[in-house]
Amino acid sequence: MVSQAPDRQSGGVNDQETDGKRKGCATCLRRRIRCDQTLPSCRKCERKGLTCPGYERRLRWAGAIAVRGRFRGIAEPRQLHGTGASHEHIVIGPSHVRGKEISSEQVAKWSDVAVDIARLVPGALTTAEICGMVHYYHDRIAGNMVWIDSPSNPYKRLVIPRARSQPILLLAILTIASEHDAMSRKASSSMFSKNAHDIVISHITRELERTVNMMSSSGAAVSLELHTVEWILASILVLSNYECIGSQSMLWCSHRLGARTLIHAVSISRSETSELYQFLRAQFSTIDILASTTTRLHMNSQDVVLQESNDPEAILSEYMKLIHEINTYTWKGETNTSQIPPASVLRTKFETVRGLTMMNAAASPALADDSTRLHFILLADVFHTAALLFAYRTACRLKPEDPAVQVLSKELMEKLDHFIANVPLIQTLPWPVLIAGIESHGLEERQVLVSKWYQAIIEGTGFNNYKEVELFLVEYWAGNEKNWRKMAELWERQGRPVLAV
Repeated sequence: MVSQAPDRQSGGVNDQETDGKRKGCATCLRRRIRCDQTLPSCRKCERKGLTCPGYERRLRWAGAIAVRGRFRGIAEPRQLHGTGASHEHIVIGPSHVRGKEISSEQVAKWSDVAVDIARLVPGALTTAEICGMVHYYHDRIAGNMVWIDSPSNPYKRLVIPRARSQPILLLAILTIASEHDAMSRKASSSMFSKNAHDIVISHITRELERTVNMMSSSGAAVSLELHTVEWILASILVLSNYECIGSQSMLWCSHRLGARTLIHAVSISRSETSELYQFLRAQFSTIDILASTTTRLHMNSQDVVLQESNDPEAILSEYMKLIHEINTYTWKGETNTSQIPPASVLRTKFETVRGLTMMNAAASPALADDSTRLHFILLADVFHTAALLFAYRTACRLKPEDPAVQVLSKELMEKLDHFIANVPLIQTLPWPVLIAGIESHGLEERQVLVSKWYQAIIEGTGFNNYKEVELFLVEYWAGNEKNWRKMAELWERQGRPVLAV
């Protein structure tokens, strides 16, 4: 049975509707204070820890089914999430955080920064919704941002706690979490996530411009606040998969250039005091190096950020350095082929790097058990094969019909097929699968496999930006241009850089 809850401070709920404007939430009216009428709920309720009922018509359900009137046949609704505000906002329930119950103590940790979020974004989330989204990011996204997820994952251990005191970083987390959640539910993006994204981008761009201008006018002696560099880098990395889609990818490339400038400006002595900065530098370095293999117009490959051996999570740092070296040979090789080592020398370098990688990984806290170590060995083997094939085809300029290229491309396809079927690290494969796809020109069976793998990567990670890489390969396979880098450069000129990162 449904009964209408009259509003004692006015002539009833119907009066509010006929007036054509809101008169505040019922909680503020009951407390005899002026409601601020913010969306999705008034801040006065939130600051007092009260539940704001919103501004729409309120109904009391008696637990039965109405037998007459316009609610006839309607049963008691299930739990209503949100505040009932009449605008689009994110809905977060226990199912979205893998059944975890979010305690009031956990919610309270985000209450202070939630006030800042409410000031920044129209129609901001409630504190409980923010907490739910952060849990979603922790459980569903953070593990896909590193080579191997573990309890020591710095996104969970360092980045999320920093977001409690940095609203822009928190907005970046909320943006990617809401987009990821919408994709997993096959729902459209919320207006909040779009607004939050625009605000994050505006702040990142403004801060990068301010810092770069300050450095240009003051010279290399300018002192950068490490705290500022950290939130900018963290926000760029958190949004990287969201930003690398279609026309937005050029904006991310500009942020990538600004991030390079920041990292090169931070003194080594100061950077070594911050574990968070070391981790962010290593993460950005991986993305920067792999992106440099497919883009070149607006970025000098010689300014790429290289990982330090002691950076957290830099377990493939030796391979990243060698890929960067190959990339440097490649761009120089267009004018001076005499600097490029022969294939036999490069192969020896790769074998040395394989050994160094295994030695360095032995001390990594992320490889805590036998199964994880086995998975890493298989991952390193995939990258070894893909990077060597990349070196043969770009630096050494071996043809597809060369026996060494044919052997390596066949090995890469076999290793990827085994890896995807048996190893739960699919988030690590976008770049090796790109290399496999490039070597599948004219080979329809391989093309089907590569497309299948990219679909598996998208489904496994929830990151839709890899669809752009697959579209690039499909166009490459259908065309007559055998030089994939020329085609990648054309895409970049059209504002669609290929980013398998």
